[in-house]
Amino acid sequence: MCQVLNTMANSIDFETGEEITGLSDKSVAAIYKALFELGCNSTDVNLSGSNTVIAAEKIVLDAKDRILLEALTEYRTEVSKELGYKAYWAGTNRALKEMAYYKPISMAELMEIHGVGEKIADEFGEEYLSIINDFISGNDLEVEDDGKE
Repeated sequence: MCQVLNTMANSIDFETGEEITGLSDKSVAAIYKALFELGCNSTDVNLSGSNTVIAAEKIVLDAKDRILLEALTEYRTEVSKELGYKAYWAGTNRALKEMAYYKPISMAELMEIHGVGEKIADEFGEEYLSIINDFISGNDLEVEDDGKE
């Protein structure tokens, strides 16, 4: 199963070896999430290109994702300094990586991110969503709204 999902995530048909076109970023993200939930370890995952594998979470950030991660981290650093918080109180590194990867566009989707609870969502959620939505629109990315608000 891990090999099939990994092949799909890399836009390759498992049976034919031909390139798959038309997979959205959200679809690929869902495939990687399934790989993680199935416990496929990083040695099972054969990634091509200039992707970065975050081994502990098995999240792959491409170049654009890393730019978004940088913007989210910059906001977290600024707000935590202003409020006198430790940075992780405004969101852990893992939470920010998941935000950059999954790109939640609603508060409900944001709340599905590991480490984002009511406190972080209430205090910082709107700004995180604003950063993500600005990034999506500024980079002409396609995202699928899951219908949750």
